Amino acid sequence: MVQSSSKFLRNIVIGIIIVLLIVAMSIMGFTDVFQPKAAGSVALVGDNKITIRQYKVDFDQRLRIYNQENGTNLTAGEAYERGFNTQIVQNLVTEAVMDLDADELGIGVAKTVARNALSEYEVFKDEITGEFSEDKVTEFFNGNRDYNRSDFEASTTRDLRRQQITRPLVTGIKAPLSYAQQRYKFITEQRQVKILTLSRDSVPAPEAPSDDVLKAFIKENEADYTQPEYRRFTILRIENFDVASDIEISEQDIIDTYEADLADGNMGDLEKRSITYLPVTNETLANDVKARLANGESFADAALAVGVSAPIVYNEVRPDVIADPRVATSAFEADAGDIISGEGTLGGHYVARLNGITPAVKPALENERERIVAELTKDSAEAELFDRFGKLQDLIDKGDTLEDAAKESGVSASSIDFLSRLGATQDGVKLAGIGTLTGVGSDDEILRQLFTAEPGFPTEFFETSTGGYAMIRVDDIQVSKVRPFEEVKARATSIWTAQQIDEKMSALAQTLATRVRSDESLEDVAASVEAGGNLETRILVRTTRSPGLSNEVLSQLLEAREGEVVQGYGAEALTRTVAVVSKVTANADSLSGGFADAMQTQASEDLSSDIQTAYRQDILRENPAQTFEQRMREVNGLTE
Repeated sequence: MVQSSSKFLRNIVIGIIIVLLIVAMSIMGFTDVFQPKAAGSVALVGDNKITIRQYKVDFDQRLRIYNQENGTNLTAGEAYERGFNTQIVQNLVTEAVMDLDADELGIGVAKTVARNALSEYEVFKDEITGEFSEDKVTEFFNGNRDYNRSDFEASTTRDLRRQQITRPLVTGIKAPLSYAQQRYKFITEQRQVKILTLSRDSVPAPEAPSDDVLKAFIKENEADYTQPEYRRFTILRIENFDVASDIEISEQDIIDTYEADLADGNMGDLEKRSITYLPVTNETLANDVKARLANGESFADAALAVGVSAPIVYNEVRPDVIADPRVATSAFEADAGDIISGEGTLGGHYVARLNGITPAVKPALENERERIVAELTKDSAEAELFDRFGKLQDLIDKGDTLEDAAKESGVSASSIDFLSRLGATQDGVKLAGIGTLTGVGSDDEILRQLFTAEPGFPTEFFETSTGGYAMIRVDDIQVSKVRPFEEVKARATSIWTAQQIDEKMSALAQTLATRVRSDESLEDVAASVEAGGNLETRILVRTTRSPGLSNEVLSQLLEAREGEVVQGYGAEALTRTVAVVSKVTANADSLSGGFADAMQTQASEDLSSDIQTAYRQDILRENPAQTFEQRMREVNGLTE
């Protein structure tokens, strides 16, 4: 009885602990931890995963393009904070929606279609002939570290499946000319507006705040005045180019690699053969067919005469394409025109004729030398790096200090003063690197390892984002804390003052707008503003820019009725706008000619976009998307 009661109470306690654990996990943002199907993903749409790898590849690609186009060196964490994440997730969710629908409809794409798609890309065509070239394909994918041919074909297959979903949705959509006409009148409508712009001089400056007021303000906005966590650390790091200059590649290694690449089909074209192949049930039929062929009968006629199926023709193929391995072996040992026969792999016999031989196309060694040397140097450098860090790990496992182990294994050690998670020093300087060396402040993997490591203990050696290896020991931590009052006083004063002015300007703009709505003219209201007011009249058209107006005010003016008053933020900081739509003039012109065609096409595209958006939303209603924000932050190095 006692044992039974004890077991009952223990089960209750365990149940309470589990409930508390689930609640705690939910509060901390780990709501997906109890979803097995969510493992390894950043989002779910129905049962379709958006994997961490998909997300990371798309994020890194967009970041790389952004940095190249803008001459910047943003880290993944900085890009995430700037909102790169939102558009990438939206695109991936849209793709997952289409994949889900394609699965439900049973839509598939043959692999050969995806492979054939290679020939449509200019990058895979020979510069001289303009024809598709396998050499170009090999060259492209050999030089692309993050993307291989299998990835391309898989991506192409997915795209083709999605096209089969979207094309039926929008095919044949054409907006009526009358719709295009109305749209044209809408976007070319003219609006005469009177605009009063208020600057910070329109309100009196507030008195300087006391220290007590500022301290209370800082406390209310504590996060804005809190310094991040900083870590001081020792790093052992070596990159490929650190050892590549010492590596010598022998001529024999170059020749061996060249010949191996030829044999594996990694460059050039291997020999191909064309054969006609006829399977038969026994040796007697095989001899009969051979005799008929020797007398000048065709394969088709011989097959018909002995009562077997029509022959199979292989044009310019490699052995692996031929269904019967024994036929393939014999065909690639025969001479052109030979008729061969024998027992098939799975029983029965066969007769085949070698119709022709397409010789191998072998690029000259000198044309491939630079590529081969670069690949061998890279491979040797990686092996050397791995070997050095392997020795380093062994020495540390034996009890050597990080510095002693580094010295003995030939790896340089550097001590880096306090650094934030964004790769900046306490003075705000980012360690971006010099020349080809990516600085620790710009290497996402180094920063991730740094801010997840236990202080005082070296990490395992890891691969850097540039292909090298590194090991880190955290030597000291300055925890995140509110900055000293004197350090932030000037900044806080400036922000507090700006907020006070902003609040007064909001109140003033609201008061002036109310007066205009009470039948005072905007001119009289503007005259009552002692300073910092500017009144103007302009014509607004939806197809032209309107400098000096914020998007908030502009959108209101373009939708307001004649005589309506709008007010809101100005285009510049600490400005406000009060405006009146004084006249609306419709465009009476009619569409014609090429312009009418262009407007009709544009209207059709808008309808198509609306339909695709509705389609996406409909699928998502049945299969709501779940996104795991914390996991995306971790992927981009923003660990808490």
